[in-house]
Amino acid sequence: MLPLLDSIYAPRDCVKAFTKKTSIYDNAKPHTSKSFVFNIDLKDFFQTITFPRIRGMLVSPPYEIPIETATVIAHLCTLQGSLPQGAPTSPILSNMICSRLDRELIRLASSKKATYTRYADDITFSFSCPAQFIPNGIVKQSIESSHYYCAPGFELEQIINGNGFFINESKTRLQSRNERQVVTGLTVNKKVNLNRKYIRKTSAIIHSMEVSQGFPQDPILSMKTEKHTYGRLLFIKQIRGEDDEIYRKLAIRFNHSSKICKAPLAKKKSKPKDHNIIYGEAFSMRCWVLESDENIMQATGFMIKGNKLITCAHFLTPGTDTPIDKCTGFLPGSPHIKFEFKVAEMHAVYDIAILDFETKQEYEHPFFELGDSSQLEIGQKISVLGYPNFKASSTQVSRQWAKITNFCTLSTKRLAEIDKNIYSGNSGGPVLNDEQSVIGIAARGADDDTHHNAFILSNHISTMTSSGLSDTKKNIA
Repeated sequence: MLPLLDSIYAPRDCVKAFTKKTSIYDNAKPHTSKSFVFNIDLKDFFQTITFPRIRGMLVSPPYEIPIETATVIAHLCTLQGSLPQGAPTSPILSNMICSRLDRELIRLASSKKATYTRYADDITFSFSCPAQFIPNGIVKQSIESSHYYCAPGFELEQIINGNGFFINESKTRLQSRNERQVVTGLTVNKKVNLNRKYIRKTSAIIHSMEVSQGFPQDPILSMKTEKHTYGRLLFIKQIRGEDDEIYRKLAIRFNHSSKICKAPLAKKKSKPKDHNIIYGEAFSMRCWVLESDENIMQATGFMIKGNKLITCAHFLTPGTDTPIDKCTGFLPGSPHIKFEFKVAEMHAVYDIAILDFETKQEYEHPFFELGDSSQLEIGQKISVLGYPNFKASSTQVSRQWAKITNFCTLSTKRLAEIDKNIYSGNSGGPVLNDEQSVIGIAARGADDDTHHNAFILSNHISTMTSSGLSDTKKNIA
């Protein structure tokens, strides 16, 4: 039935609901940067579209369907004598019924130098003129006892009533450019945008996901929260665009916390505008302080998927041929809660060690996503996380911005040199790109002629993990 109706109905440009490639964004866009926006709502929209009206429309021009066929279609598409909300055929039939209404309102708007769109039962006019020149035929205005009133004009009301609809007076509003102008839930003062409250609430939900990671959760509630937040992010993307900086920040944070959904991200075409994003708690729950009693050393480690902790191999090889099998790790702010780690795999040439929890964990700890380090470029801005000279009073991981200055190969190990110092204790920390994915591991600093301020490319980690891990497998080569 729906394909048949689609084949005989061509929507007008003013119709923005229930048509292909249109949305509330398209309905709001024509009304941006206007002096006044006038909204009205049609009362009991679907209920007023009845069986006789549908059959009468189908048998009349331009459709001229035989009355027997029109009767069957009208019966199939109505429930208790009117269009049911939620039926697949109701939207297109409502637009077909409103065809004459749209034609007459377009003519009215054109004669009054106004802009007109309709999104289902939501009708909007906008004007570029001062208040005193808004046509009375569309909007009646009055000021009584310091109170401002507006109502549909006589011509507008006559057209709507003449097409079998009624205006919901409680939803009639006229908005000037000095206040927030809203069309189908979107602000249109300067451009189509979302209410700030929507952005703030989405950010707050993502924050709650970030801080709750690492703690036992109700899996069903967690899944519902992720899907709900994912839907909110897709809506922000639809309105603000995939390249929008606010959307990107929220999507990146969400992707680091979500386990079942990943918000889409466009490839960054230009350098990020703001390099001072504070991810604080989220990063600090993924970066670990590592200590070893045997070599009296301290390093940084970071978690990847599967409760695997990554650090530099040289932390576990204190100048001897015998590596250390175990070390202790904790998160900043909780130095009294310590975990024992054992070596799952170590590659001295790559200078990478992969550690497992010595005691099996009942839940997965917050982790970083591994990025592709093969596409890095000289001059690219990155950030290095870690715990140089960690103190017991520290509560967050240190973050240092740097630029890639060179690429080199040392003993088959691929390195990227940077323009900032890597201090003692920072070795093993993650190096992030602008999407906050790991593209490297902080290595030794420039302490002699052979060691430069550089990081190991993350693709070496992928090479090691793709070969499989075991508790006893070690490569000291």
